[in-house]
Amino acid sequence: MEWVFQRQVIFCEAAQNLWCKKVEALKLYLYKGHVIDDRSELESR
Repeated sequence: MEWVFQRQVIFCEAAQNLWCKKVEALKLYLYKGHVIDDRSELESR
């Protein structure tokens, strides 16, 4: 029974890592988009 629990824990950790990577990628994407928007605003002034 114990190995089933251990496998679940490993699976949860892997899923969390995947989620964290997705969140980081999304943050980076939004940040880059924001930076590009700022630049175009500066150029239009």
